[in-house]
Amino acid sequence: MKLHSWTRRRKITVLATTLVLATTSVALAAWLVSTNNGRGRGKVATLDAPTVSSPAAFTGAGNLTPGQTGDVQVLVTNPNNAALAFVIAGDNGMTFTPTAGSCPASAFSANPVGATTSTPALIPANAVNLAVTLHGLIKLAATAPDACQGSEVAIGGTNSATGILVNWTTP
Repeated sequence: MKLHSWTRRRKITVLATTLVLATTSVALAAWLVSTNNGRGRGKVATLDAPTVSSPAAFTGAGNLTPGQTGDVQVLVTNPNNAALAFVIAGDNGMTFTPTAGSCPASAFSANPVGATTSTPALIPANAVNLAVTLHGLIKLAATAPDACQGSEVAIGGTNSATGILVNWTTP
């Protein structure tokens, strides 16, 4: 009998000790969470500069008429692991090269103030040469000669690849 009571006493002691340790652990965990003593660490990424370039050819319907504005297509590459949005901020030395021999470059001008972007104005992460249409960015002079009919115009820039000033933001 003596052995039996010692075993029973031992079981009660082990059970009581386990209960005290479990209660203390739960209380400590709750206290640490409630006092915000946990620590963590992260690193902010740096963004690589996206690029805007001119496509080899315009793939949309010609909508540029004398005295009116028309669309320009650009290719956008976003080398970052995050999506970016862009807004046309102005003319950054935009130049024009018409494909028709007798259509003068002076028949074209930039209209960045009224220009808007089409979908996708949000450029996905790691996008390469994504075609974006810029509505109303280019203007054909009201006095443009007939030689400009059917002509394509390539845009370039003295200050950037396309001459379009773009502000980039994170969505």
